[in-house]
Amino acid sequence: MKIDWKHLDKSYFLLIFLPAFVVSMYMHAAPLVQFILACAAIIPLAKLLGHATESIAEQTTENLGGLLNATFGNATELLIAFFALKAGHLSLVKASLTGSLLANVLLLAGLAMFLGGRKFGPQQFSMRIVGRQMVLCAVAVSAMLIPALFASSSFEMEDPQAMAEGGEIVMQSVKMSTADVEKMSIFIAIVMILTYFTAVFHSFKHVPKQEAKEVEGHHWSMWPSIALLAGSTLVIAWVSEGLVHSVEGVIATTNMSELFIGIVIIPIIGNAAEHITAVTVALKNKMDLSFSIAIGSSTQIALFVAPLLVLMSLFTKYHMDLVFTVPEIASVGMATLILSIIVSDGKTNWFEGVSLLAVYLILAGAFYFVPVGH
Repeated sequence: MKIDWKHLDKSYFLLIFLPAFVVSMYMHAAPLVQFILACAAIIPLAKLLGHATESIAEQTTENLGGLLNATFGNATELLIAFFALKAGHLSLVKASLTGSLLANVLLLAGLAMFLGGRKFGPQQFSMRIVGRQMVLCAVAVSAMLIPALFASSSFEMEDPQAMAEGGEIVMQSVKMSTADVEKMSIFIAIVMILTYFTAVFHSFKHVPKQEAKEVEGHHWSMWPSIALLAGSTLVIAWVSEGLVHSVEGVIATTNMSELFIGIVIIPIIGNAAEHITAVTVALKNKMDLSFSIAIGSSTQIALFVAPLLVLMSLFTKYHMDLVFTVPEIASVGMATLILSIIVSDGKTNWFEGVSLLAVYLILAGAFYFVPVGH
C-alpha cells in the first residue's frame, strides 16, 4: 500500500509514542508516565482504526458499510472500558461512558460551533438528521435514569405474613435486591441494543446520502484496510490494558480521582480522532456532518456500547449494571437539554459554542474536586 505523505493525517505522527509506551512498560516506569504515553499512543491508533473502517465501508454495500461504521465507531472506548471492567474498575467504566456523552454533546459540539462560527458567522444545519439524533439522546437519558430510579426507590407492598396473623393489612417497604437490579439492567440493555440497530436500519431507509458521514482523506484498498483494522484493534486492546493497569498508580500519585479520570481524561483520549474530524468539517461549514458525528457518537455510546458492556460483563468476574450516580445522570440530562435548546432553531453561532464549552468546564471542574477514593 503506497502512503500518500502529502495527505497523511498529522495525528499519525503520534505513533512515535507507541514504542515509547512499550519501553516504559518493560522499564517499569512510573504509572503516570505509562498512563500519559498510553493516552498519546491511543490517539493515532484510534484514527487509524477509524480510517480503515471508513475505507472498508466505502467499498461495500450501503447497508454493510453503515453497519461497519456503527460497530467500530466507538471501538476504542469499548476496548478501554472492557479492560477496566475485567480489572474490576466498575465506577471507572460507568464514568468513562458518562464522560464520552458529555465530551461529545458539550466539548465536541461546543468546539465545532465556536470555531465554525468564528470563521463563517452563524451556521445552519438540517433539523431532520439532528432532530432524529436528539430523540435518541432523550431515549438514552431515560435508559440511564430508569435503572437508578428503581434501584434506589422503596416500594410499599402488603406483608402476607402479617395479614395471616392479625387480619389487618400491614404494608412493608421493599427495595430491589442486587440480583433484581442485575436482571433489570440485562433486560434494559437488550432493549437499548435493539433500539440502536432499529435506528441504524431506519437511517439506511430514510436518511438521504448527503446526510451520511463522509470519509475524510484518501481511501485505502480493501485488503490493506482489513489488515490495518485487525492490527490496530489488537494494538489498541493491548495499550488499553496497559492504560487501565496504570490507573491505580496515577490515582495514588496525583490528586485525580478515578471518577475524574473516567469522566474527563479517558473520553477525551478515546474520542480524539472523532473530535478532530468533527471540528475539521465544521471549519468547512459542514455543520450537518459535524453534528452527525458528535450526536451520533453519543447515541452509539449510550444505546450500544453501554448495554453491550452489561452483557459482556456476564462473562467476567465483575457484573456491571446500568445504575449510574445522580451527578452522572444529572450531568448527561442537563447537557442533552441545553444542546436541544441550542439546536432547536436550526442554526448556531460562536457564542452558543462558548456556552456549551463553559458548561463542560464547570462539570469537569466539579468532578475534579470529588475526593480521591470516592
